[in-house]
Amino acid sequence: MKLRLMRGGFTVLTLLTGVSAFAQSGAKHAMTFDDLIKMHRISGADISHSGKWVAYAVSTPDMDANRGVGNIWIASTDGGKSVQLTQGGKDNSPLWSPDGRTLGFLSSRDGSSQVYLLSLEGGEPRKLTRASWLPHIAIWKR
Repeated sequence: MKLRLMRGGFTVLTLLTGVSAFAQSGAKHAMTFDDLIKMHRISGADISHSGKWVAYAVSTPDMDANRGVGNIWIASTDGGKSVQLTQGGKDNSPLWSPDGRTLGFLSSRDGSSQVYLLSLEGGEPRKLTRASWLPHIAIWKR
């Protein structure tokens, strides 16, 4: 329960920080649909088992393609700088491995949603599944 509250708090804090930055960035006006649709969306925050890192997905609007571009990021829970880990544009739902050295995530970079694994020691993500239909699954049992 405590972990769920921490995750929810992180998401709300990040959202409020983004809204605050938006409000301070230009002339004040009522928020419009165009303002809302251009905002980056944060989802799927997962705190590492050590409590030192949080992984999350950021969806950036691509207005020309009429879709969101999703990538995986990590940040230190002590307030350190965020680091973008993927560049695929179709990545979401990160989960930490029990040892904290690997991130699993969903990606549709090859056309259908599959599970990928990314070592935090470096390298490219590798595809774990080749399913024709992939429901929402947990990569590692909690």
